[in-house]
Amino acid sequence: MMLRDKGVWSDAVGALSPWSYYGLPESVVTDCGSENMAYDVRLALRDLGIGVEHAPAGIPEMRGYIERFFRTISVGLMPRLTGRTFSSMIEKGDYDPEARAALTAGDLCAAIIRWVADIYHRSPHAGLGGETPANCWNRLTDQFGVCPPPDLARRRLALGTRFKRTVGKSGITVFGVRYHSEVLARWMLRAKNREVNLRWYSEDLGAIVAELDGQWFEVPAVFDRFKGVRAEVWLAAARQLRDRFKLEASLDEQVVFDAIRSIDEINDNAMRRQSLLANDWSVTRIQHEETGVFIGFEVSERSVLVKDLADTRFGEEVPVDVIAADPFVPGLGKPSEPASLNSQVPVSGTAASTTDPVGNGCAASNRDADDDPGFEFEDKW
Repeated sequence: MMLRDKGVWSDAVGALSPWSYYGLPESVVTDCGSENMAYDVRLALRDLGIGVEHAPAGIPEMRGYIERFFRTISVGLMPRLTGRTFSSMIEKGDYDPEARAALTAGDLCAAIIRWVADIYHRSPHAGLGGETPANCWNRLTDQFGVCPPPDLARRRLALGTRFKRTVGKSGITVFGVRYHSEVLARWMLRAKNREVNLRWYSEDLGAIVAELDGQWFEVPAVFDRFKGVRAEVWLAAARQLRDRFKLEASLDEQVVFDAIRSIDEINDNAMRRQSLLANDWSVTRIQHEETGVFIGFEVSERSVLVKDLADTRFGEEVPVDVIAADPFVPGLGKPSEPASLNSQVPVSGTAASTTDPVGNGCAASNRDADDDPGFEFEDKW
C-alpha cells in the first residue's frame, strides 16, 4: 500500500479526506516475523531498491513508533467495534467477543480506512509537536519532495507471483488469459528448452513478464481488453460465464468482455472494497483456480470476425487487422535484439494475432487482385 495512492479505497468507504500519501521509501524496518523474513519479501524489496532492517526479537522498545500506533488503534478505534478482543482477562471480564462478532473482514477494513483517513490523519499528534500527520506530510513533501513510486512494469517484475510455464505455439496461458508477442515468437524459433520463469501481477492482467535468455521481457495479453483488469474481477467474470455457458468449449471475445464490463460497472464500489483484503495469489491458489475454473476455458475471436465481416459486400477489401498472421514461420528473417526492462524501453510487442511478428511481410496483404501478375479469376457463374 505504501507504493500507491490509496484514494480509491478512501473514496470507496466514503471517507471525507484524501489518502494520497505514498512513495518509494529508502528502507523499511520490520520485526522478525516469518512473513517479514520470507524470501519473496526480501526479493521484492531488493527488486524495488528498498533496504530492509529487522528489529531484534523480544525487544518491543526497538519498534516504539509502530507499537504506539497499535495502541492508538486499540484505544481510538477498537472500542467502537463489537466483537473486539482485550489485552487481558481482567479487562475483558464477562464480555463474549465471539457472540458479539458482527463485522466481516471487509467491514473491518472499511472501518480502519475511514478512521485513518478522517480521524488519525486529522488529529493533533504529540510526537509531531501537536501538528496533524496530514499537515506534517504536506509540509515536508513541499520542502523536500518524495521519491516517486515504481511504474507498473517495475511493480509487475518485483511484486508479481513467481512460477514457471512452458511456452507453446499459442504463447503462454495463465489464469485463462493468453499472452504472446514478437519477442516471444522470435525466442521460440531458437529455444531448445521452452520452460520460462514468469512474474504474474494480479493487479493488472494486461501483461506478464518472462525471463528469456537471462533477461526479463514484458509479454502482453493477446486481447488488449485485459489491460487494467484485476485478477479478482476476471475470476468473477469467468465464474459467471462458466455458469451461463456450461456446454461451450470456447467463449466469444465479445461475450467475455461484456461480462467484465458489466462487473466493473455494476459492482465497481464493491470490488474496490474487496481489493482492500489481502488476496492470496500464491502459485497454489493460481493452480487451484486454473484447474477449477479455467480448465478448458478459451476466449476466441469468432464473434469479432463474424461481426466485422457480416455486412461485407463483394468487391470490398477485408481489413488487414482481422486476418491472423502465423507467428511461427521458421527461417524468416534474423531475430532482432529486443530491449530489456532495465533499459526503460517498452519491451512488449503487439498481439500475435493482429500483426506480422517477424517483420517480413507475413501479414495478409490488402493488394488488389489486378496488382498480382500471377492472379487469375475463374468465373463459375
